[in-house]
Amino acid sequence: MAAFMAVIATLSTVILMFTVLTDVVVRNLTNNSVPGLLEMAETSLVFAIFFGLAYTGATNGHIAVNLLTNRLPDRLAHWTRAVSWILMSLTLVWLIWATGSRAVDSVSSGETRFGLVEWLLWPSRCAIVVGFTALLIVAVTNCFRLLRGQHVLGYKSTSIDI
Repeated sequence: MAAFMAVIATLSTVILMFTVLTDVVVRNLTNNSVPGLLEMAETSLVFAIFFGLAYTGATNGHIAVNLLTNRLPDRLAHWTRAVSWILMSLTLVWLIWATGSRAVDSVSSGETRFGLVEWLLWPSRCAIVVGFTALLIVAVTNCFRLLRGQHVLGYKSTSIDI
């Protein structure tokens, strides 16, 4: 699931790159923006960010500051990581509830944004919920792994802790 979402995030980044590039070239040649490209870039950015969260969590690629856990005994460091993933899971449940209720309202009202063109906002709002939900699945998986004495997903014993 995380790898599939990472592919979508990557494609969204490529779309973002081409929309910005196209808009810059057209604006320099004609002094006008292409209608809809800004809105498309904004939507692509949302998909790139939120669909990449689960992959980053599943590959242990997130930014980590190990100043505390590197100085703790191994067993205590392990439980500190478990508590942090549990707290992250609880935070994600709250974020999913908050963004999910907003997404439901957006879908039911057909929420749009007016720029150079009228643009639907509900796909982006739903993408945020899907991204947070996928990250929650990774977080809960990591919680169970840590509570069973295993390492988190994507852990590499040869990695350098900074």
